Amino acid sequence: MSCYILLLNWNGIDYTPRCVDSIRKQDYSPIQTFIGEQGSTDGSAEILRSAPTEWFHLIDFRNNMGFSIGYNKMIEFIKNNYGEPDYWFFLNNDTKLFPDAVSKLVKVLQMKYEYGIAGLNAYDYNTGKKMAGNGNWIIRDGDRKYWTDGFYGYKPGMENLQFFENDYESGGSMLVKNHVLNAIWSKYGRWFDPEYNPLYVEDVDVCCEVRELGYKILHVNESGFQHAVSVTTKNDLNHWWPIHLKNKEYFISKWKTKIDKGII
Repeated sequence: MSCYILLLNWNGIDYTPRCVDSIRKQDYSPIQTFIGEQGSTDGSAEILRSAPTEWFHLIDFRNNMGFSIGYNKMIEFIKNNYGEPDYWFFLNNDTKLFPDAVSKLVKVLQMKYEYGIAGLNAYDYNTGKKMAGNGNWIIRDGDRKYWTDGFYGYKPGMENLQFFENDYESGGSMLVKNHVLNAIWSKYGRWFDPEYNPLYVEDVDVCCEVRELGYKILHVNESGFQHAVSVTTKNDLNHWWPIHLKNKEYFISKWKTKIDKGII
């Protein structure tokens, strides 16, 4: 069962090489890695261009198209030039995978046809400590209704299960079956909704679209990944927070009725 790992690089000199190294240490095979280079100016583009070609396929966009559009362009290019895998794995470049990450995810998704997407527990990039929360949930009441957190749907003992169903998985580490991706692609002509570009909430949205088609989103407790989180945005919140709010408003307008009716 083949797996394509996709990540976007933009000024990721401190992270992307380590991410690639963690991919090369996976105990799963066959894996092909694809990196979309988005016009970096920090030297990371030159490093990627000079890396051994057997490590990954470089798709050199040379301009920053954002998260949703960048990934959609990557998928289109890969479909046209490399064919389709059994699994697509979307991975942030500021991550480091545990060596058995892909194999544990594939093991779970293989269990049932309706299992569509799976993700992992996140651990702090520097300390290695597990990040707060168990799963990923859409809040369905109270002042933060329609927002998300890692606690809302938690039930005691979930952390001890091999996996459990939840509302969505982070685009920072998201394994998707090919027939599920193609179901969305056939319906909408893309994977991530470009209305969320350049970033924020696109992962929650696509999981809602997948669930609407009857597939399940799973959180796998076995294995994990380390994540630096918000490397691009945390130093300029005055710019990025309004974008986050705009995308959240779009998400609510798109899904509010179906969430209230329990469809999603």
